[in-house]
Amino acid sequence: MQNKRKQRVAGLIKVNLSQIIQREIAGRLPGMATIMHVDLSDDLKYAKVNVSLYGSEKAKEKSFAILKRETKNLRKRLGQVLNLRQIPVLAFVEDSTLDHAFRIDEILAKIHQNEKNSGKPDAQ
Repeated sequence: MQNKRKQRVAGLIKVNLSQIIQREIAGRLPGMATIMHVDLSDDLKYAKVNVSLYGSEKAKEKSFAILKRETKNLRKRLGQVLNLRQIPVLAFVEDSTLDHAFRIDEILAKIHQNEKNSGKPDAQ
């Protein structure tokens, strides 16, 4: 029962926080930010918000700094939208899953190209 509630609240936070960021601070972000996942503590008091940032490294750093600086305001706005007894304390964490996936794709493409160039038959 608790797990379903935790998932439901995490989903609500993800959707509403995404909308708040889009409406209120996206224009100030030099890059693009997407909320990938929200992890809630068992008591629903703390939320770890995994954010994927797009753009140059400098733009990512600046965007992350803006998100961290706006954490208190975002939590306040979330409280105005959600009907929860207590709004979780937000902690933003940079999610680099897509960066890792792109890097793996690059490595696999290089391996495939090297196999083609060396004349070895494909594994397919």
